[in-house]
Amino acid sequence: FFLKGRGNVKKVRIKPGDKLDDYRDMLEHSTAACFSTPSKIGKTDSNFINVDRNLAYQHAYTILNYDRATDTVTYANPWNTALVYRMTLKDLSKYIDGIGCFDYMY
Repeated sequence: FFLKGRGNVKKVRIKPGDKLDDYRDMLEHSTAACFSTPSKIGKTDSNFINVDRNLAYQHAYTILNYDRATDTVTYANPWNTALVYRMTLKDLSKYIDGIGCFDYMY
């Protein structure tokens, strides 16, 4: 919402089931990106989809960096950006509900 009204902002969303190459292209050609995790409805009593990687259900995360050479995504919870996590895109794609990119220049 805070980007609304900026002329060169374009939001693109990739959903689960899309090819990993689609994710890679978006992450390489955007200036800002985020991802969300799915809802936990009916799945578990835990608030976390992956405790070790600080991934909570139904939450948004900021993508800080994508390294194509290692296929690694660096991300943080916007509520605590002091804690930074890394995961391969292949592994991360198991936990996400979608990726949103802004200023997509592709």
